[in-house]
Amino acid sequence: FAVNQPGDEDSVRVCNIAGSGLFVMVWVNYATTGASISGLAFEPVQAQATTVWTLYGPANVSMPVLSGEATVFDDDCLVAWIDDTYGLVGSTVAIDQNLQVTATPLVQLAAGAQTESAFSKQGGNPGLHLLTWIDRPTGLSGRLRAQVVDHDLNPIGAGVWVRSVAQDCGWPALDGDGFRFLVAWEEQEVANPSSTDIRGRLITVGPGGITSQGGVLDLVQYPNDLDLAPDVAMLGDKFGITYMGRRPAARTTTTST
Repeated sequence: FAVNQPGDEDSVRVCNIAGSGLFVMVWVNYATTGASISGLAFEPVQAQATTVWTLYGPANVSMPVLSGEATVFDDDCLVAWIDDTYGLVGSTVAIDQNLQVTATPLVQLAAGAQTESAFSKQGGNPGLHLLTWIDRPTGLSGRLRAQVVDHDLNPIGAGVWVRSVAQDCGWPALDGDGFRFLVAWEEQEVANPSSTDIRGRLITVGPGGITSQGGVLDLVQYPNDLDLAPDVAMLGDKFGITYMGRRPAARTTTTST
């Protein structure tokens, strides 16, 4: 089926709600009246779908991220995005068996210079999700921050700095099982600020929020190369990582795992 909506759709993200077997798509719709956070949920077996709904907007919004539900005891997903006025905000979206959509009021998750947010793919059986973002004030390097939220998007415990260094950090990605998460991100090389490596960090969480952070991991480190755009997926008891890698003289980009 086609997604019929006036405007230009961009930044499409997808997640699954295990309790109902539904998939949820969320994107930014750019129309003449402004940008909106829009979405659609569908049942994959019979290809039934909701109508396109608007979660928020029109406003100056961008970069939506989703976290699905791994347990069979809930029927909603978490959506967060960047708002130029309010910072990092979000809402939970529930879809019942009749494909009726209900959204909770907006929650302001962080205020300031947030950008490049990322969500764990789901919250595992504990229903604890990890949200990360880059704090990048004008003219300063980006620093990586994280916050645990429950399945209703309530912040749990205090947020922490995952990485706060002079080198610019950006575009994090993560996944986990509600207890252990791997966060990966781009980071400028010290010797060559025009190049980037992929760093990572293992984080464990609990009912009180983030309980520990392991040491920084050098996931991809090739001097003078441009390694960027990581993504992370939890695969059983291991993590899978993808990224883009490019040598300084290369004109094409390759994908590595």
